[in-house]
Amino acid sequence: MILKQWLEKEETAKIYLDNANRWLEAGDSINRVPGEMEASVFWVIEGWLLQRGIKPDFRSGWGSMKAQFFKLAPKKLSQMARRILAKTTLLESEIEGYYPSRKWSLERWNKEAKNCVTEIKRFIEAMEKNLSSQSSNLRQS
Repeated sequence: MILKQWLEKEETAKIYLDNANRWLEAGDSINRVPGEMEASVFWVIEGWLLQRGIKPDFRSGWGSMKAQFFKLAPKKLSQMARRILAKTTLLESEIEGYYPSRKWSLERWNKEAKNCVTEIKRFIEAMEKNLSSQSSNLRQS
């Protein structure tokens, strides 16, 4: 049952990431790209928690689940997630112009967003690897 939940969450994360990548490639709805990337990270985090038999904490929405993950995850995974989520926030602020002056050209924004998509793919792979090693360790004991 838990494996099925992980696979469902991972698939949802990949759908969100595919949406972000498709919009980047098309140059369409790029203001939605950071939110799709962020959602992708949150879905895979939820799947990681479920696979470990941990009920995700949604008392404060994604924020409380994110804090739960940061507390429980191995340092490498936690650092990867923090770095990616910081980048999605920066991408959002640059494209939406939240700060008095946007500093990035659209070309730079696209480049940074594509790099973030790549980082999220690596994060998903690292989460899969972590869960695979957990499963192997359980079978050996």
